Amino acid sequence: MLRDTLALHGKVSEARSRDSRNTILHKKFLGGTITLSAANSPAGLAMRSIRYCLLDEIDRYPASAGAEGDPVNLAITRTANFWNRKIVMCSTPTVRGLSRIEAAWLESDQRSFWAPCPHCGEYQVLRWDRLVWPKGEPQKAHYQCEHCSGEIQDWQKHQMIKRGEWRAANPESGTVGFWINALYSPWRKWGALAKKFLQDQKSQETLREFVNTVLAEPWVESGEAPDWQRLYERREAYALGTVPAGGLFLTAGADVQKDRIEAQVVAWGEGKESWLVDYVTLDGDTAAAPVWRKLSDLLGVSYRHAHGADLPIQRLAIDSGFGTQYVYNWARQQGPGRVLVIKGVDYAAAAVRLPTTVDVTHMGKRVPRGVRVWPISTGTLKSELYGWLGLPASRTRPATATSRRSAMSSSSSSPPNSWSRG
Repeated sequence: MLRDTLALHGKVSEARSRDSRNTILHKKFLGGTITLSAANSPAGLAMRSIRYCLLDEIDRYPASAGAEGDPVNLAITRTANFWNRKIVMCSTPTVRGLSRIEAAWLESDQRSFWAPCPHCGEYQVLRWDRLVWPKGEPQKAHYQCEHCSGEIQDWQKHQMIKRGEWRAANPESGTVGFWINALYSPWRKWGALAKKFLQDQKSQETLREFVNTVLAEPWVESGEAPDWQRLYERREAYALGTVPAGGLFLTAGADVQKDRIEAQVVAWGEGKESWLVDYVTLDGDTAAAPVWRKLSDLLGVSYRHAHGADLPIQRLAIDSGFGTQYVYNWARQQGPGRVLVIKGVDYAAAAVRLPTTVDVTHMGKRVPRGVRVWPISTGTLKSELYGWLGLPASRTRPATATSRRSAMSSSSSSPPNSWSRG
């Protein structure tokens, strides 16, 4: 852009080797500079004072920039030296109660765009519940005026917006805030939006994307926990410690506490269907070696499949939130690929993000090619799980389930005596 736009050509210093005035992330020009930074870079967010702070898609930022804390606050702090600073935050919302942009919006003067009806002239905010269409014909969608119930066609939208105006619902606030949804967009037909809505109702994930990106509203979880009947109707009759017929491979998850390690083994089938195969409690002080040897023994256990074969545990994920250094030390000894060290974070753009190498010794020295830690968005995964449980069961489940209290199958290695089964 700087090279090919005539009005900008020559305004920014020419790129030269070893010239800090014009780099990929920093441009200097007559009267100021512009610096670009990633939200996960604490150094980039804190390297210099700034007057204008522009933060885009803040709901997709990580919970923390490295170990430095909230990236939004880190960036805003850089403007403290300027009395005439300006801070702009933009984003598509995510989940109600966890959305950064929702919190900022509620503190603002909350301006919405009001457009007049072409029939009665009354002003209104365009809302999704006023968009109607004949059954099975979303392409014929039109907007129904909330005042006169007149039918407003898509071709009339341009004149409505041209005569519209911003109105504040909280004018006492000293912060200006704007909200608008896709119903106003001159590039998106109401019929196309209605068709997308019908398609996106098929799953909680696509419906959530519609609410966030089309309606520009935060997604509302149906509840803190799923209705218990949703779990009850999915029960199956199989012996704990065995792999049901639909299981294709096994994974394990481990949580570290001060006096024990809790671990579960899960079988996975097609379509993300899963079965709890085993749950064990490894008792012992997690600051000592014996309990970690028990966890290593669990990695060597196989479980009998309903068709007769023995399945090993392919991967084990272990939470590093407690006893972090002990987790790193143990994981490092298991060899590459078998163990994944994870760390829970708040809502993020993806359920699992790329790992970072953060392994250090007990003296604080970084270990070359050490353990990689995978950030896991617990909120995103819970939302996905609750969405699945909100769907009807894929098939009828047997009315009873059995539990197994005996030892593992004869082909498995014997568990340590200190294991207690859930």
